[in-house]
Formats: sequence, C-alpha cells, structure tokens
Amino acid sequence: MSFLYPLGFLGLLAIPLLILIYIIKNKYTEQVVTSTYLWTLSERFLKRKNPVNKITGIISLILQILTVIAISFAIAHPVFTMRAAAEDYCFVLDGSGSMNIENGGRTRLENGKARIRREINGAVEGSSYTIVYTGDYAAVVCEKTQDKSLALRAINEIEPCYTATDPADALKIVQAYFNETPSLKTFLYTDKAYDVTENVTIVNLSAREINYALANVDYTMKSGGAEVTGTAFSYESRANLTVEVYCDEEKTPVSSVRLEVEQLVGMPFTLSVGRTDFSALRVRIAERDALAADNEVVLYKPLADDSFRTLIVSDDEIYLQAALTSMDIKYTLIAPEQYRSQENELGGYGLYIFNAYAPKVLPRDGAVWFVNPPDNTPRAGFTVLNRETLPSAGKMSYSTSSSTRVRQLLENVVKEDEMYVKSYARCGFDRDFTALLSYDGNPLLFVGANEYGNRQVVFAFGLGEGDFAVSPNLLILMKNLIGYTFPAMVDSTLFTCGDVAIVNVLKNATSIRVETPSGKEEYLDSSATSVEYILKEVGTYTFTQISGGTVLPPAKLYSELAADERMPSQTAIAYVISGEASTARRDGAYTSIVYLFIFLAVVILADWMVYCYEQYQLR
Repeated sequence: MSFLYPLGFLGLLAIPLLILIYIIKNKYTEQVVTSTYLWTLSERFLKRKNPVNKITGIISLILQILTVIAISFAIAHPVFTMRAAAEDYCFVLDGSGSMNIENGGRTRLENGKARIRREINGAVEGSSYTIVYTGDYAAVVCEKTQDKSLALRAINEIEPCYTATDPADALKIVQAYFNETPSLKTFLYTDKAYDVTENVTIVNLSAREINYALANVDYTMKSGGAEVTGTAFSYESRANLTVEVYCDEEKTPVSSVRLEVEQLVGMPFTLSVGRTDFSALRVRIAERDALAADNEVVLYKPLADDSFRTLIVSDDEIYLQAALTSMDIKYTLIAPEQYRSQENELGGYGLYIFNAYAPKVLPRDGAVWFVNPPDNTPRAGFTVLNRETLPSAGKMSYSTSSSTRVRQLLENVVKEDEMYVKSYARCGFDRDFTALLSYDGNPLLFVGANEYGNRQVVFAFGLGEGDFAVSPNLLILMKNLIGYTFPAMVDSTLFTCGDVAIVNVLKNATSIRVETPSGKEEYLDSSATSVEYILKEVGTYTFTQISGGTVLPPAKLYSELAADERMPSQTAIAYVISGEASTARRDGAYTSIVYLFIFLAVVILADWMVYCYEQYQLR
C-alpha cells in the first residue's frame, strides 16, 4: 500500500494534543441544586443505574483519536497496487462530417464520446489514456494521462466538425505510440467500414440511418429567369423526395419537383425561376432525414467591384484598347504630356494604365497597370534594372506554381500556344509579386500590390514586341487580369467544407470581418491584396469589408458538406497498425478504499457528537 498525499499524516499530530487536553482538563463541573438531600439521592441513583458514567471521558478521548486517524488516512489517500492489472488505451474518434448523422436524438459523434467515457470509467485505476480526434485535422487531445477526470474533460470538450477527414494522419500518430508501447490497446470509433484491420478494434457507430442529399447544384441565367439544376440522392432506401427552390430571404417557393429516387442512384432535376433580380437561390429537400447538413444548398450571386472606370495614358496603344472594348469596359485615352500637365487634377478612376510612361506620383485611388515600364517607377515595388534585346525572339514560359492565385490568373489559358518576346525590361523587386510569364528566369508578366496597397499588373515588355498581341491567350489573360483588378470580394460563392476560399481585399479596405454559419466572428488581414480562409462549417459565410469608414456591401458564400461524407456507410481499404502486439500490462491501483476511511470518519464523528449531546442532556 502507498499513499498519494503522505503529508496528510501530519494530522496525527493532533493525537498528543488531544491527550494533553484530556490530562489537564478540569474533571469537576459546577452544578446548582435545590437541596443537598436531593443531590445525595440522585448520586445514589446514577451510580446504581449508570456505572459507565465513570469512563465517559475515556470514551470521548478514544472517539476523538479514532476520528483524527480516519481523517488523516482519508487525506493521505491510500492506494493499493494491483500487479499487471492496468492497460494502455488509445481512443481514436472520427470527426468527419458524416459523424453528425443523428441516431436516437444524438449524433454519431456524441454516441462515440459516450462510449469512450464508459470505457474510461470502467478501466482499472492506473491505466493510461490517449485520445486522438480526427476533426479538421488529426490532433492529440489527451496524451498518456492516468487521470480519468482529465481524460473525460478532454472528451467532453471535443466539438463536431464537417470536413472530410483523412485517417492516415491519425494512423501515423497511433503507430508512433504503438512502436513505443506494443501493449497499446487501440479503439477506432467511426461510421466507416474497414475491410482490413490490424492491432486496432473498430467500433462502428453507423446504424444505417436514412439520409438524403443534394449534389452538383448550380444555376444558369436564361431569358426571363434562371434555371437550377442538380441531383438528388437517397442512400439507404428508395424514397419520394420533393425538391424546392426559394428566391432570396423571403423564402417564397417559386418552383418544386417531385422525384422518385432509387437507392444510391442519383436523380437529376431542373427547376425554373422566373426572376433575374435575385441575390440568392435556396435549393432544399423538403423531407427530413438523419443529416440536415446535406439537404440544402444556397447559390449566391457574386458581388463584384463596380469601379470599372479606366484611364489609359499612352501615345498609341491599340491592343489594350481592343481588349477592353471587347470586355465592354469604358476607358479614357490621353497622351502622357496631357497626363503630366493635369496629374494633380486627374483622379477617380478604378484603373490607371501607363504604357511606356511612369507618373511622378503613383495614383492612390485605383489599381495600376504598367506596360513596358520606363526606368523610373515611383513606389511601385519594382525597379527596372536594364533592358534586354534578344538576337531572336525568345519563348515565354508560364508559371508552374500550384498556388490558387496562379491557377486563377492562368485559368483557361492554352499553354500549348507558344508566345515569344523580342525585348523586355529586367526588373528587381522590393515587394512580393506573383509571376505569370517569364523568360530565362526573368518575370515578364507579374501581379501584386504597390506601396499604397493597390493591385498592380506589370507587363515588362511592349505588347507589340513579339506575338503576344496576336495570341488567342491575350483576351483570356486580359479577362483574368481584369477580374483580378476589379475583384469580387470572393471569386466563387459555392464551396465544399474544407476548401480554401480566396477573399479579395477591395480598394482601400481597412477591415475584413467574417461571420461563420454558427455565428462566430473573425477578422482577417487586410494588408495584402487577398487572403486565404479555410471553410470549416456547413452553411453561409458572410464577409464584410470597411473602406474609408464605409461599410461595403457584404459578400456571401455557401459551404456544402463534402460528397464523401453524405453516405452513412463507406468502405475503406485498411486501418493497419503494423508491429507485434505485446500482452504486457502496467500495474494498476485501487484507490476507492479512501471512501471507506471517509465513511468511518463521518460515522465516528457523528457518534461522538451524539454521545457528547447525550452527556450534556444528562447534566
């Protein structure tokens, strides 16, 4: 036997103190009686009827000593060692989106947490508990603790998530623990079916609950309205489903369709909306099931920056004019001499394009494009180092970066169409830029922000120098660059939970607030031209930016449940923890005896108090 808190035995020092008090205590008490004759008679009666009265003081002392001993043992917390009786446990809890399917009023995640709590409460004292949660990512929420209350608290604090999780990361974590402790008993609480397992016990929480879902929902504008398309699924049984579409926040149904959906066979649908002035379309399945998160999709119209006023400063630039005209963008063309004479008076444009010219002061109120920039480019974040003239036209190469920004700006570009350049300006940088086209490692077309925080596009060559101006990719790139220059706050309004949304920082924005579907508020960095934001919840996100003290119209997007999480039961390949398992156990502990000492202390204390009360009554 050992003790968790041996200092509790310091309480035994009270025993000598009690004995000392008993020795020096006055044994006589002053009594007032009406007659010595009656007192004599009562003494004879008490001596004859209550002989124990002589040792009342001894009984009181013994009870006090026993009370002190019991309380001291309770504080010291005695522990009895149980040889090779405890286990090392590792609980892995699946937190993927499908674990939010309800069963009996509780989600699968809640049922998994309840079963882990039962395992911990029923385990032998001295066992260790490791808990791995695969939510938005695999995380160890409790590591090798022998404190049951700590492990239970970690379980209770786990919150649901809606992303599609990869068990591989959790498997790596568990494998490392198993390599260290081969006797580790691992339990995986999930709703997925694994056909191959090793050194792990799968606890399947799926009860094959009914689940319906919408997939591939989208809309196209038609004459006189919009046409909504999509597919309805029923995963566990054949079902008759009603799909409805609502316009804007009034939620007034404008169209619905009744579908006979076979199990696991998607049923396509088309719904017509007789309006074009809507800002959002809500598509939903009317029938209820065990998972509401995949029964609704909201399609929002992108809200674009409408400051399309453009000023071109150039002597002769027909290629840019043709490209802007084809995109129906209004522009004003002036010569560099005119701009130089009116530089302090011109303003209010959303885009300034300088062709072979650089102003003395960079405009602060709009985006800037430089075409074939001269040597002096103030506060633009780059410097023309020298000019290169090639003996023969050189082939430009596209960026191979996989970043979201590069993919967006090179979207639909036909990279097989080769483009060549004859001369260009070699540039140095004192800010971060994203290169889209380059030659021999020198960026020729790059984007970023100038020192005023405004978006900037630089063509480090003349559009007529080479075949760029006659390439089919010119218009494609121009459209992408215009989209970058006059961005919507979000480039898309429909995502899958777990995706990364690109939030464009609008002109002069000083604050970006995000309201999540659950009502939480977050603030994003507004110092760059764009910021990445991970969507972790199912539902509508609202992004609001403040520019010059003015709150801009908010942008909304919808994050839907991942397709892989809509089916209640899925079959994975394997969940294997490799290695030879050991049957060794750790020593357990029995600590419940402390409750016996507490009980004894309470009983003795109560008995002593009753005894003292009776003695007082007899006096």
